[in-house]
Amino acid sequence: MPDVESSKKINSASLSKSALSVVIRQVVVQGLNITTGVYLARELPPEQYGMMAVTIFFQGLFIAFGDLGLSAALIRRNSAPSAEDYGNVFAIHQILSVVIAATILLNASKLSEIYKSGEPSIYFMLVAVSGWLSSFQLIANAKLERELQFSRIALYESIQAVIYNSIIILLASSGF
Repeated sequence: MPDVESSKKINSASLSKSALSVVIRQVVVQGLNITTGVYLARELPPEQYGMMAVTIFFQGLFIAFGDLGLSAALIRRNSAPSAEDYGNVFAIHQILSVVIAATILLNASKLSEIYKSGEPSIYFMLVAVSGWLSSFQLIANAKLERELQFSRIALYESIQAVIYNSIIILLASSGF
């Protein structure tokens, strides 16, 4: 049986590693987002850059409203969530995501008119699809966070940020 002191060292070491992972993730993700934003601000005309800001705003709203604190409820729960709990949260989250995505898809052309973008409503359609796709990571992230696997979360989110920002830069460079 390990003694209390070695347990404290393990927990302290684990906590330090987790904190460092979160800091590195923040630096990588925010650094990529800022670098991409600066690149796009220089590369895109003001109207397109503004439309990009609007779409990013809608994407953030989609993610916020699509979760409604369900993942936090799984993470903060005193007892370990059952497979049924995870399944129920996933089902509710999917229903919310589909409703939000369908609402955005059905109103994409109206949203483009409201923002006088002159751009096709494809931007809003992409927000709907990407928001729905991102909903599939909810349970995996909740499980990792509950197990205090912050290093893995940081790795996955950093990879996700590299892919996301690379796609945005490629699309902007190709005139999309």
